[in-house]
Amino acid sequence: MKNLILTVMMIVAITECCWGQLPQSVEKGRIQTRDGFSQEFVSLKLEGDQYLVQSRKESTRMPTEEIMRIDRQSGSEALLWGGAMGGAALLGSLLGVNSAENTTGIEADSDSKAAIVIGLTGLGVAIGVLVGSKQKKYETIYSRDSSYEGARWQLQVKPQPYSAGLTLAYRF
Repeated sequence: MKNLILTVMMIVAITECCWGQLPQSVEKGRIQTRDGFSQEFVSLKLEGDQYLVQSRKESTRMPTEEIMRIDRQSGSEALLWGGAMGGAALLGSLLGVNSAENTTGIEADSDSKAAIVIGLTGLGVAIGVLVGSKQKKYETIYSRDSSYEGARWQLQVKPQPYSAGLTLAYRF
C-alpha cells in the first residue's frame, strides 16, 4: 500500500513539474492568454521571454507572462464521435425494428431485422467519424497554477462544522 501511495505521489509531482515549465517549441496547437483569448497556431517557439506565434495568417510575438495555457493538437475526435453516433444508431434501430408493426399482419423475419440494424448502425458510425474528424483533439502541455489571480475558474474544498463544502467559483 505504501508503494502505491508513493508511486501516485511521484506521478503527481512529475506531472506538476512538467506543467510548470514552458515548452521550447510546439507544432500545431492553441494558446489561451490571461484575458481569456484563445488562438490556434501552426508553430510556437520560445525566444527569450516571449513566444513567436506563427498562425496560418500571421506571425506575432507574445510575452510568456500573458500565456495561461498551451495545448498541443493530438489528433481528432473521430473515434469518440463514431462510437457515440454508432451507439445511438444501434439503440434507435433496435427499438425501431422491435416495435414496428406491419398493417397487414406480416412480420419481418429476423434476418431482415438484423440487416436493418447492421446497416443503420454502420451508417451512424460513418456519419460520426465524418463529423468527428473535423473536431480537433488537444492535450494540455503547459498550464499556470489555478490559484493564479487571472484564473477564471476556482475549485475549493472547505471543511464545515458538520459537513464538507465544495465551492466552484467563476470570475467574469
